[in-house]
Amino acid sequence: MKTEPSALITRFIAAMNAQDSAAYLALFHPEAYVHDEGHGHQGTEQIRGWIEKAWACYQPQLVLQEVLSTGENTAFLGEVSGTFPGSPIVLKHELEVKDHLITELKIAP
Repeated sequence: MKTEPSALITRFIAAMNAQDSAAYLALFHPEAYVHDEGHGHQGTEQIRGWIEKAWACYQPQLVLQEVLSTGENTAFLGEVSGTFPGSPIVLKHELEVKDHLITELKIAP
């Protein structure tokens, strides 16, 4: 039986695809850490800069492929398409969650 996406995953994907900064950042703890493409982004202001730059440069869209786990250690596979070389690509998103907020996000192939 497939695992259904949590509300957090659903909101994450919706905010990502809508390019809604307020909704996206509301999912993160103020001191959250994001790992993506070999770079780290600490706190919501750095996360805002990272995601808004990605949206402006690549217009990414995320489609859920598979939920791997939910809860404090949430993980899912998502197909990301956009205006970047190699699009589309399936990426694993690993989220550490505490009190319903993302404290850490790792994105990798």
